[in-house]
Amino acid sequence: MKNWLGTVIVAFCFTANAAPSLQPLRDKDMAHGCGCSFHVPVQKGPSGAVVLQWATGSPANIRLNGKLHKLSVSEPPATSKWPKRVGEKVVYTFKGKEVSGTAHCIATQVCAPGDETCEVVFYKAKITIQTQDGTSLVDAWAECGC
Repeated sequence: MKNWLGTVIVAFCFTANAAPSLQPLRDKDMAHGCGCSFHVPVQKGPSGAVVLQWATGSPANIRLNGKLHKLSVSEPPATSKWPKRVGEKVVYTFKGKEVSGTAHCIATQVCAPGDETCEVVFYKAKITIQTQDGTSLVDAWAECGC
């Protein structure tokens, strides 16, 4: 093909797959009750935007490329679900029709032994999200509990 200057133009046709774009959840996207929420950026902690969230026994909510996805959550066994020491690791896995992923969490704050009033654990997390278009890695601050 030639343009108006007479220069040959070569056209390439290909599809560029982009990694999924993670967006904050809207208020109506979120479940309430005990569960987990993941916030970005890490430095903002609980003040950051919620990008992954679920209530215990409910699907995980995540918004990718403008679309809300509800994913089944595989939680760790009850014996290892709640870390007892800072630095302990917990992994959550997610699966849906178009999306899968993991959240690798390292406890940064845990309940003191015997503290019946404490019902939450804080984490630094690395979320991996996979779609047919690619993979996204996101660092997050997380909290799980009631």
